Order: sequence, then C-alpha cells, then structure tokens
Amino acid sequence: MSSLEYLNVSNNKFVSFPLEEEWNNILETCDMSHNQIEQEIPKELLGFSSLKVLIISNNSFNGTMPNSLGSLARMQRLHLDNNLLSGTIPDTILSLATLIELNLSNNRQERRCFSQFDCTVLVSNYRRGDTVCCNDICSAFVDTDGSNTFCLLRGLRGAIPAGFGNMLTLELLDLSSNYFAGNIPPEI
Repeated sequence: MSSLEYLNVSNNKFVSFPLEEEWNNILETCDMSHNQIEQEIPKELLGFSSLKVLIISNNSFNGTMPNSLGSLARMQRLHLDNNLLSGTIPDTILSLATLIELNLSNNRQERRCFSQFDCTVLVSNYRRGDTVCCNDICSAFVDTDGSNTFCLLRGLRGAIPAGFGNMLTLELLDLSSNYFAGNIPPEI
C-alpha cells in the first residue's frame, strides 16, 4: 500500500497498530479512534510529514504528548481526546499554523498558561469551560459550533489579542460580554 493517503481503522478492537514507513510522505489522514490501543503515541507517526488529520481519540494512549507534534507542519485536525495522556500540553502545538481543530479533552493533562496567544489553536479546542491563560488574558471560556468558522470567547480581560488577525478561516468572531480595554487591533 505504497500510495495510501487515507487510513480509517476506527471502531474496531485493535490493541496496537503497525505503521508502515512507506506511508511517511503519502498518508494524509489517519483515524485510529475508538479502539483499545494502550501505548504511547507512536514516534513513527510523528514523522509522517504529509499528515493533515490525526484522530486517535477514545483509546488508552498514555504517556505525555510528544514535543514533536509541532513538527507536523501540515496538520489541520488533531484529536487526542478521551485517552490517558498526562503532563503539560507542549508549546510546540502553538507552532502548527495550519491547525483548525484541536481536541484534547478528557485526558490527564495539566492546565496550561501558554506563552503566546494563538486563537487558531483555541478556536476548536473542545475543552469547554477550562481556564486557559494567554499573555495577560485569563479565564478564557472557549466554545465552538464545530464548523471552524465560529469563535466565541467569554470572560476575557485586557487588550484584544492581535493574534485574531491570523485566523484566516474565521467567518464569525463574537467578542461580546468581555472586559476588553484599549483599542481594537488593526489586524482585525
């Protein structure tokens, strides 16, 4: 299967799944969700440079989230939810410029204060109600309708982050019911 671009083995009872090195520059979508996989996230998978969609939710993946997640430069949808991942969420996720969806819910990760605000990552983070600190802006309530064109943020304080201007696919931005001060950034 040297030309495999789409792999969906979801909703089975796999306890592990071998990844073929020949898929490295070809595989774009990998869905291994809803299985019984009990292992760390395979390091081989993180070397797949063509990967755009990785869905490994609803398994028992354990260990920490690898820093090398940031090397998946084409990643658009990353679903790691409902596993046993622990530790902190790596800063490298913020370097995924093409990321549209990120679901880290129902793991054992520690809450994070990111060193920079990147709403591209937060917009589809389904960790409803969690506190995410972004520079001077804290208590960010992130909600989404799942369409990746909608961003609703409540309870924010400080200045409106210029990072909203980087959200190229955003069609609706609702910043009502916040405590913003200062000027609206020209990037918006």
